[in-house]
Amino acid sequence: NKVKLQAYVFVIMGIVNFSLSLILSKFYGAIGASLSIFIAYMLRTILMALIYEKHLKLDMKAFSKNTFVKIMPYMVITLILGIMFENYNPISGVFLRFGVNAILIVFVFCIQMYFFFMNSYEKSMITNLLKKFKKNKEH
Repeated sequence: NKVKLQAYVFVIMGIVNFSLSLILSKFYGAIGASLSIFIAYMLRTILMALIYEKHLKLDMKAFSKNTFVKIMPYMVITLILGIMFENYNPISGVFLRFGVNAILIVFVFCIQMYFFFMNSYEKSMITNLLKKFKKNKEH
């Protein structure tokens, strides 16, 4: 019966997203549609956390603290650097500029995660994957 609860949450999310998208996109265009998606997903996240806590007896407060709160400084650093990349990137082509900025932002975030956020087991998984990739590339 736990899947049933999840299905209800997803139906609610879809209804909220569709309804808000109709309203917000009329006034704000693509930004309004994006905002409706954000609101619907946040609602889904909150409702799923309540289900996890109440029905599955998971400590979602501790989980949130151990993940989202700890990762926040790195997200802020990435945001600041992303804004700097956007403001100081000399590339004039819109799509090329977007692509270069996206690659830089992902690279910065991944480097931060590797050195400051991942534990030794997670780091070993990454390094083993890279070793396998390098070994396959040599053949």
